[in-house]
Amino acid sequence: MFDGIALETKCRYCPKRDQILGLCREHSCNVNTKVDSMESVDKVWTALFDPQDEDKKVCFGSDATVVGIAPYG
Repeated sequence: MFDGIALETKCRYCPKRDQILGLCREHSCNVNTKVDSMESVDKVWTALFDPQDEDKKVCFGSDATVVGIAPYG
């Protein structure tokens, strides 16, 4: 079973992965989501709110796909 759900549009930090989560999958490859330094976090903030270049633009994720697997019968 597949379904789409709406997400709260915000970023969050995952300490297990040491990454910023909550960005759209289409544009998240434009920035480094790994929290290496304060500069990398500033670059994500700039890409979200003040993109200098359209190729460096990043958006918040707004929906996700959920998959459920169970036996039928």
